[in-house]
Amino acid sequence: MGYSPIVKLAYRRAARGQIKAIFEILEDFFLALEDGSVHHRLPDPTFQPPQGRPPITQELVDEFIENLDREMDLDAFDTQGKKYGADASCEFYRLEPPQRLALVQRLMSVVLSEQEMEEAEE
Repeated sequence: MGYSPIVKLAYRRAARGQIKAIFEILEDFFLALEDGSVHHRLPDPTFQPPQGRPPITQELVDEFIENLDREMDLDAFDTQGKKYGADASCEFYRLEPPQRLALVQRLMSVVLSEQEMEEAEE
């Protein structure tokens, strides 16, 4: 199974200078997982995907988290992550469904635009 288009777009956006914002979101959720405060990370009920796109489903969120955890275990990410102080996989599979959705929404707000969603489908 290949990597999801959203994760691929995250890497492309990261290459264009958004990596700091992406790592800040990931670090925030990881630290909240570790200190037990992650339940305060709630999804935004007003979040809307780009116009004309279907709502985010739990299936999409779960697939994204699975892909994210898998990619974060790759050597290439490990090297990049260590550059920013990461020393272990974040294991985002530990997030409860509402926190998974909140993470995906926050990452999507950084990495996606309507045009990029269209690129992901091609």
